[in-house]
Amino acid sequence: MKNLEKKNKMIKFWKKFVNILHKVEEYILVFFLSLMIIISFLQIILKIFFKAIVWFDPMIKYTVLWIGMIAAGMATFENKHIKIDIIGRFAKGRLKSFVLAVTNLFASIVSIVLSYASIIYIIKIEIPATDPPPFLNISKWVLLLILPIGFAIIGIRFFFRLCKKIYNFIKNKEDEEDIEFSVDLEEDKK
Repeated sequence: MKNLEKKNKMIKFWKKFVNILHKVEEYILVFFLSLMIIISFLQIILKIFFKAIVWFDPMIKYTVLWIGMIAAGMATFENKHIKIDIIGRFAKGRLKSFVLAVTNLFASIVSIVLSYASIIYIIKIEIPATDPPPFLNISKWVLLLILPIGFAIIGIRFFFRLCKKIYNFIKNKEDEEDIEFSVDLEEDKK
């Protein structure tokens, strides 16, 4: 009985932790999106009436990169990413869990490989580069850190989904792909 209570507390803590991280991601995404909109608007006004600020364009470019990676992580969390799984759509029961486990394994491996490759790229190419910083004296490699971080987050989320699919396969549970992976914090307050 104690082990079951302990397990339930851990699951409840984990769900709360994951949801808090998801909220932080949402706030960061809103911040970067607002920043991009404001800077784009200012750049247009400045180009029309005054002289444009040179570093606004590179800042917008890197902001788009950050928004894209954060949004990709959020789409993976919410299971709303682009999927190409014809077999998984029509399969039922254990077969569906197996097919989705294989696709999540593949996606997790690819994401982790991309994370590793972007780390190598930053270490070997960007850090030793002598190019001037794109804006505000921030080195380009710092601006590109979202690549390994974003791909790692995506890979970890696919791995957690893989674990869930394996569990469903072993327990012979019906795989509900449409049910959202997160739990509202409001449920925990009741």
